[in-house]
Amino acid sequence: MALVRAVLCCSQLNDFQEEQQYIEYSFLFHQFSFNFIHQHIEDFFLDFNAFDLSSYPDQATYDELRRQVRQWNQQKREERRKRLDEAQKQCIWYIHSRLKGFALHNAKQNSTQFLPRSFHDDVNSLDGIKIEIVGIPNYPLNTK
Repeated sequence: MALVRAVLCCSQLNDFQEEQQYIEYSFLFHQFSFNFIHQHIEDFFLDFNAFDLSSYPDQATYDELRRQVRQWNQQKREERRKRLDEAQKQCIWYIHSRLKGFALHNAKQNSTQFLPRSFHDDVNSLDGIKIEIVGIPNYPLNTK
C-alpha cells in the first residue's frame, strides 16, 4: 500500500524512486528482511504489469504505471463506497427482553410480535429493517 500511495503522490519517476528508497529504508529500520521487502516490491510491479520499470526505468513506463494505479485506486474507492452504502441501508432494531431459554428462542423467530400494531398493518414499512431480540441478563440487585 505504501508503494500505491507513492505512485499516487509522485508524478515524476525520480520522485517515486526516492520515495521507494525511503520506503525500503523504513521497512529495514522496522526489521523486515531484505528479501521480504524486495519480494513485495517485485510483486507490486508484477501486479501492475510494470516489471520493465525496475529494469529499464523511464518516465513513459512510469506514467503507464500511474494510470493503472489510479484506475485500481478508483475501483477500490467505488467498491468501498458501495459497501458503505449497503451498510447504511441496513437498519437493525434491537428489542430488549427478559425472556429466557425457549421463550427467547421463539421470540427471536417471530420478532415482529413485539412491534406496535401499526407495523403489523403495513408490512412494507419494515422493508430493509432487521429486528433482533436481545435477552437482558438478570443481575442481583446488590451489585454495583
